[in-house]
Amino acid sequence: MGDPLKFFRMVADHDGSLAEISLGGRRFYVVNDPNVIRDILVTQSGQFEKFPQPNTKQKLFGKGLLTSEGGAQKEQRRLLLPAFHRERLPVYAGHMVELVETMSGAWRPGDVVDVAGFMNTLTLRVIGRSLLGVNDEEVLARLGGHLATMLHMVNRFVMPWGDVLMRLPLPSSLRYRAASDELERMIAKLIADAKANDAREGTLLSVLLEARRAHGAALTDEEIRDEIVTMIIAGHETVAVGLTWCLHLLAKDRGLQRDLATRTESVLGRQDPVVEHYTELEFLQQAFSESLRMYPPIWIMGRRALTPYSFGDFQAAAKSVFLVCMADLHRRPEFFGEDAGVFQPERWVNPTWPSYAYIPFGAGDRRCIGERFAWLEAVFFLACLLRRWEFTGVDEEPAAVPQLTLHPRGTVRLKVTKREASRMDEAVSYTSA
Repeated sequence: MGDPLKFFRMVADHDGSLAEISLGGRRFYVVNDPNVIRDILVTQSGQFEKFPQPNTKQKLFGKGLLTSEGGAQKEQRRLLLPAFHRERLPVYAGHMVELVETMSGAWRPGDVVDVAGFMNTLTLRVIGRSLLGVNDEEVLARLGGHLATMLHMVNRFVMPWGDVLMRLPLPSSLRYRAASDELERMIAKLIADAKANDAREGTLLSVLLEARRAHGAALTDEEIRDEIVTMIIAGHETVAVGLTWCLHLLAKDRGLQRDLATRTESVLGRQDPVVEHYTELEFLQQAFSESLRMYPPIWIMGRRALTPYSFGDFQAAAKSVFLVCMADLHRRPEFFGEDAGVFQPERWVNPTWPSYAYIPFGAGDRRCIGERFAWLEAVFFLACLLRRWEFTGVDEEPAAVPQLTLHPRGTVRLKVTKREASRMDEAVSYTSA
């Protein structure tokens, strides 16, 4: 618990690709073998459940897509897919571009920007507009604040004594309860407002209201609430953290920034990015891929075997827990070379590592449903920011804090200056989709 990243790195260095740990009378296996990872997450995924199981008493994620299992998970995924259909992407892209241009347009050359705070606000506004149909910045700020209060205590949920601590009148527990109560009221109002009118047509919220289970029943308000919270957290926190790390890494290499900006201009000219530009911005995809390799927002995943498990000569008893620490896996020199700790987007031009040595969005039937949305968001944000601004760091290297996500400790402050000889000096016009 003191330094999880150091611990998992030490285990892999000492014991190799499949290490056994005895803890609290249970067997844990730390997995760094891509073949075993594929077997657990894809080939035999039905023989495993997520670990740790959610603490439903604390009602953060509820029974949404992130925490459900088996047939329930498959049905929930089917119900949510229309919100992420390809035909919706141009609309979402318009929201993304408009919001990043508006927010970064308030910067002035020489400003020092809290990039973590900026990305948190920006991604929350995108989720609010695209998936919930909410444009009120004050409402979104309060929603994000309550979720942040609750997420700050997520590690307590998995402790054996977590429930006891949450019942005690500790200041942190009281803050959690107050945030939880207010979050429930806000989401209940969103659902009621959406039922009263069709102003949010085409959003995730409208999809959930129109969804019907296999037997024809509509979702309850509680089920809709659980999916909304899941999508806000999964689509806001993770992307914001990923982009914060990416800009931090780019800020250390202004030459690379200028190269990416020049190539972006050659693709876009004076246009705003649209969905059709995405494949042409492959170099920005490579930069974000590399930052996700070095700092995967979802830094660890666990699976518990429902039955005895075997792979080749290896055997494990039922209820054994398998842990994949992506924060270490993505930096293993046996897959990514001796320079695995170096930020090099060009390594993605001709990748040679095994497929399941890199899994920032998971794999198999639990692979992130919003992955396409996240990639579009990341690439378009980078395109809009890098073609107009250069970033330089002003603080020491931030430490990576492994909680629900692998986020930087404190703030990540970057100084912004107008990119020289940019054809984007004139205001870029955008059209809201």
